[in-house]
Amino acid sequence: MTRIQDQYKDTKKLWDLYSENTQEKFTQVKDIVNEASKNISDNAFTRLSVVDVRCVIDAIDKVYLGGYIKDIVGTNLLVELSNRMTSSAGSIRTNITFYTFLLKISKIIFLLPENRGGYTVNGLFCQHRLDALISVVQHELAHMIDYIFFFSSGHGSRFKGLAHNLFGHITASHEMHTPNSLRLSTPKEVVAKMFGNDSPYTTAANKMATTSSRIYVGATVSFKHGGTTHQGEVKRITKRATVIIGPKKWYVPVKMLTLVTKKIIKVKLANLNG
Repeated sequence: MTRIQDQYKDTKKLWDLYSENTQEKFTQVKDIVNEASKNISDNAFTRLSVVDVRCVIDAIDKVYLGGYIKDIVGTNLLVELSNRMTSSAGSIRTNITFYTFLLKISKIIFLLPENRGGYTVNGLFCQHRLDALISVVQHELAHMIDYIFFFSSGHGSRFKGLAHNLFGHITASHEMHTPNSLRLSTPKEVVAKMFGNDSPYTTAANKMATTSSRIYVGATVSFKHGGTTHQGEVKRITKRATVIIGPKKWYVPVKMLTLVTKKIIKVKLANLNG
């Protein structure tokens, strides 16, 4: 199979992809996706499929890139939804042998409760969940284009310039909710992040906060298994917590853990004068 790079050796072609009026184009992409996607409507969604993500890719390709992805990459761009990505909203990998690309979107992150206050993704304010999805997909497509033209990956200065010129991105990171960011908060903080401080759920969250302990990496915790209470140290938190007890690792749902509070033992000093 002909290498993708061989089809575009002339990097001057890259300049043809650079976009102006990126905010207007962003709105056009949203309109296309809202109309064409099965699960996305009114800039929101509670379900997400590979077809929906491909709809976003096609809209970005049409509006920003003039069909470049369809014409040059075509079926060499694969799409998956991941239930294991808990900190990164998206990723893209290259199969050097076959010159294919695999774009993954975190289904977990994008189906968390929507933040009423919006998101910041790639340095841009995203009011709705769809805005965030479009911006994340744009970021991964910028990585793909960077690889096609320069055999490069990472978030160096050239990549940041490329993402800015293609899509108007300012940074290369996101501030979206993740399972960890919500899990490592008190119920009150979770509600504030998801719905705002004046949420009607705040009172209930405050009540929960009085009985809920915060689990964090390094905490000493206890849990019951097989009728026995075990105690160990939290080394990692993803969908479950990794608890170390001696030489053994336990993978325990966070809701089953209880934070062990170290008691302060008051000791009377001896009378040094006898």
